[in-house]
Amino acid sequence: MGKLVVIGFLFLCLCSILVSAQDPENQTKAITLTANVDKILYSNTEYTSLFKLEITGKKPCSPKDTVTVLYTLTKNNSLVKEDFFSKEIGCTSSAGTGKFSPTEIGMYSLCGAIINSSVIGNYSSPPSCTEFEVISTSEVSCDISLQLKTNESIFYESGQSIEFKPELNDKSFPFVIEYWIEDLFGNQVRPKINTTNTNEKSWKTNIKEQDRVLFLKAAAYPSCNDLDLSNNAVQEMFIVTNDELTIINTSEKSSPEESSSTASAVNSTINIIKISPEMVSFGKTVEVELEIYKGATGKYSVSVWAEKNGKVISEKTKVHLKNKDTSYKFTLPIFIEPNCNQKIKEGDVQLIVEGLGLQEEKEFEITGINSKICPEKETLKKDEPPKEKSAKTEETKKQTKTANQSLSLLSQSGDTQPSLTVAKAPRTEIPGYSGMVVYESVSEKSKNLVSWVLFVAFGLLSLILILKKNSD
Repeated sequence: MGKLVVIGFLFLCLCSILVSAQDPENQTKAITLTANVDKILYSNTEYTSLFKLEITGKKPCSPKDTVTVLYTLTKNNSLVKEDFFSKEIGCTSSAGTGKFSPTEIGMYSLCGAIINSSVIGNYSSPPSCTEFEVISTSEVSCDISLQLKTNESIFYESGQSIEFKPELNDKSFPFVIEYWIEDLFGNQVRPKINTTNTNEKSWKTNIKEQDRVLFLKAAAYPSCNDLDLSNNAVQEMFIVTNDELTIINTSEKSSPEESSSTASAVNSTINIIKISPEMVSFGKTVEVELEIYKGATGKYSVSVWAEKNGKVISEKTKVHLKNKDTSYKFTLPIFIEPNCNQKIKEGDVQLIVEGLGLQEEKEFEITGINSKICPEKETLKKDEPPKEKSAKTEETKKQTKTANQSLSLLSQSGDTQPSLTVAKAPRTEIPGYSGMVVYESVSEKSKNLVSWVLFVAFGLLSLILILKKNSD
């Protein structure tokens, strides 16, 4: 009988260990802060990822915790900058962890310390520090060459997208790549755009001729002292054909009304003034400020949407312009798809404005996913839209309806320059530096005992049954 009591007591102890191991409050959590800058930085360049924050022992990584860090930058023991930032993180993050744009060369010291956090614990006072050197890239010799990686085909149908990717032989120096599209006569079909990355980009072809020869051109401007500028510029030729126009021209000549409509479209203009913000997350709304002049065309509908590699990735917003020979200035909201399944890559996308027989484009950047719509590590079913998307869509439709109504009223009033604004819809680890442990609770080993506890408990129960059977 005494043996049974001892065995039962041991069984209860093991069960309590099991419950304690499963208690999320007893999970081991530690916050580490490490410097995230190279040993060599370049002058007149902005750096926005000075640190890396990581919460270890946190499973799952949601909900997010807020961490506040105070940091200083010194040069020759003189304070250059003192600032702080607050960052919401799941398990780890380095983006948006302080800013620094060095203007002078020399040795610098970066120090940071966590001063507050939603993770329960006491934070140690010793800061996390590292040293780095700022040099002027204009004094460093280099030989940068640029190439354009495009689709294998040279022929494209009007409306088809040409995809291209700028490639550099050396990306260790800050750079700017300028790219544009010209015709045979040097006329710009797509205006010049500057980019500071080598992500894949695309352009949706659109011609009114039967066929057209175009050139994709790009030029690289590195911050270093480039010894050979002859390989900094590149161009690729491609041909766009318009099969629909070919069929129309072979069947019959255009009627006077069609010719008049085409001429009136030339008199109309579409100007994309601003995209706000220029960098947005999936599942959020961007505002597009437009300035449009409608000529004598009978067309009145203007559509706005976002595309990536020829695929529509946003809701289409429409507005109707009723008055002819009238200037319009207004703002439209565009809701970007949530992309919870992460099938769409981050990077540069195209804003398309189409209407009045015209089409204009402008590039902006999409990065990250709206965590309110797509919680971390949560994937949506293929055909199941996120709950907030419908609300956002309804809100966008409501704002667009308001825009149409307002433009209609302005048209009736005879105002030749109506103005309408739609309301706003709701780098490298330091070698040998392991980071600073800010807070650590109960040992993490308890979480690994769960399987062993279950095994031992099963053995004890079997032993009790055998002893009881022998005593009987």
